[in-house]
Amino acid sequence: MRARTAAGTGLGVILAAGLASAASAEDLIIGLASDITSVDPHFHNLGPNNAFGQHVFDRLINQGPNQELEPGLATEWQAVDETTWEFKIRDGITFHSGAPLTAEDIKFTFDRLTQEGAMGGQTSPRKSLLGPLTSVEIKDDHTVLFKLSDPWPILPPML
Repeated sequence: MRARTAAGTGLGVILAAGLASAASAEDLIIGLASDITSVDPHFHNLGPNNAFGQHVFDRLINQGPNQELEPGLATEWQAVDETTWEFKIRDGITFHSGAPLTAEDIKFTFDRLTQEGAMGGQTSPRKSLLGPLTSVEIKDDHTVLFKLSDPWPILPPML
């Protein structure tokens, strides 16, 4: 599947040329107010990039219309102590290749986001959005622990 943007339309929705054929389409057309600068979700925290990413990438936790937290890739989460959060990863999620989503993938993603030089010698500009996050540890194939240097009760909505 190829992805491209139709800049200048001012729409933040997926456009399809017929509902019946949308599932088998080879092109995904997303109308955005301006061009994106990167499809890498860790690269730039810009409105067009974020709008595009909402159509392509899933989150651990979603926010409803009133900002209430809803399960996403994570089915449940809880604070284990003041500096540790546990997230259970939904079973049965696969990548487009068919490979299953595991705790290792979640760890890899957040390591790439937070570790110095993990992005081809650079550090993600989004690192600061995760406050005192110091590491992600794997508890089992579908459970990860987010470790913080200080208590931070807003970790779930920041994910």
